Parts: sequence; structure tokens; C-alpha cells
Amino acid sequence: MKKTSIYIILLLSVVVYSCENAVNVSSRLFPNPPDTSNFVKFASKLSVNEKAWLIADTTYSREGKIRKRGIQEVPQDGDDFRGFGFDGGILNNITVRDADFRGDYFRSANAIHSNFSYSDFRWVNMESARFFASKLISCNFTQASMFFFYADSAILDSSLLLSANLFGIHADDASLRYCNFSNALMRDADFINSDFTGSIAIMANMEHSVFIQSKMDSMDLSFVSTSGTTFKGASFVNSRLWYADLSETNLDGVDFSGADLKGCNFNGANFKNTIFKGAFNIPAKLKSKISNDKYSGTL
Repeated sequence: MKKTSIYIILLLSVVVYSCENAVNVSSRLFPNPPDTSNFVKFASKLSVNEKAWLIADTTYSREGKIRKRGIQEVPQDGDDFRGFGFDGGILNNITVRDADFRGDYFRSANAIHSNFSYSDFRWVNMESARFFASKLISCNFTQASMFFFYADSAILDSSLLLSANLFGIHADDASLRYCNFSNALMRDADFINSDFTGSIAIMANMEHSVFIQSKMDSMDLSFVSTSGTTFKGASFVNSRLWYADLSETNLDGVDFSGADLKGCNFNGANFKNTIFKGAFNIPAKLKSKISNDKYSGTL
């Protein structure tokens, strides 16, 4: 009898610890409420003078040096390429890191297996550019226009894509860890088997997109809009989805373990073996239907 009591106490301690640990993970990842007050506007909303002033601002290399004017035929790390045109250019298998490309045009350019890490791509136009399997680590794409940008198997870890126009972007098997997509337009995008671990996407528009088998763990997806999107097989482990609009989405096999679902809208969403183990703030309508940490059906 005494051994049984000890076993029960130990079992309860494990359960309590597990629940507390799940809460602590979320609190540690997101100690502050999501901030939506300082988003920059899309580049299409900037006046000609505003854009010219922003591009004219002097920037320095990572070493704190004034950038040298770049030579298009012989590009070097840290060069200043402002005012250059790369439309339709062939930039395959080159390395140009920590460069300044602000306001440039890369429309339909090919930059396959290249390395542009730590570069500044703010306000660039990269429509239909192909950066397959390229390294774009810690780049700044704030307010960039990237319609139908192709980045399959590319690495964009730790990059900024604030208010970037990513309409129709195609980035299957891409690494997008610890990026910031806040206020970005990611509508009609294709991200199959991509990794967004640790990224921020507050108020991003992901409607009518594909995130099949993508890893979206430890993300802040507060106020995101995903209506009509498929997340089949994706995972949101320990992610924050405050007031996210997940209506009319495909959540077949999705894992929400440890996720914070405060105020989420799941109306019309399709569930199939969707996992909610350790999730909290589950909307009451959905919570009443969950059995053994899973739910299949339609709200």
C-alpha cells in the first residue's frame, strides 16, 4: 500500500512538472505580448522621394568600413552596388557577402548556388528571380518586392523580411529559421518541407498557401491570417498563435503540442489526427471535441 502511494505521488509529480514545463517553454520564448505598433509599410506605398532618401542613407560594412563602389564584372565582398541593374543577370556560383544592393533590380535574375549572406536587399525588386540552393543568411529583405521569387533549397536563416511582398514565393526544402516575416505578404506561396523554427511572423498574410510538412515550431504567429491554406503534416510545437485566423485551413496531421492557441479562429478548418498534446488556451468549441489529445473532423 505504501509503495502504491509513493508511485501515485511520483506519477502526479511528473504530470504537474510536464504541464508546468510546457507553460514555461512558451513564457520563455514569448515573454512579452506581440508588438504590432511599428510595422513599416510596403515598398509600393513609399513615395519616390521617400525611397530615394532611404537608399541614399550611408551604410557601413560589418567591419565598420565605408563600402567601396562595386564593379559588376568583378563583385567583391562588402561592395556598394546601389543603382546597379541585375535584371536577367547570371550570378550563379558566386560569393558576394555583406554587400549593399538597396533599391536594385534582380528581375528574372539567376543566382543559383551563390552566397549573398549578410547583404542588404532592402527595397529591391526580385520578381521571378531564381536563387535555388543559395545562401542568404542574415540578409535584410525589409520591404523587398519578391513576387514569384524562387528559393528552393536555399538558406535564409536569421534574415529580415519585414513587410516584404512575397506573393507567390516558391521555397520548398528551404531553411528559414529565426527569420522575421512580420507584416509580410506570403499569399499563394509554396513552402513544402521548409523549416521556420524560431521565426516571427506577426500579422503575416499566409492565405491560400502551402506549408505541407513544414516545421513551424517555436514561432510567433500571432494575428496571422491563413484562410484557405494547407498545413498538412506541419508542426507548431511550442508556437504562439494568439488570435491567428486558421479558418478554412487543412490541418491534417498537424502537431500543436505545447502551442498557445489563445483566441484562434478554427471555423471551417479540417482536422485529421491533429495533435493538441500540452496545448493551452484551446478555444472551448474545439476543446470539447478533443479526445486523447487528438481531433478529427470539421468545426
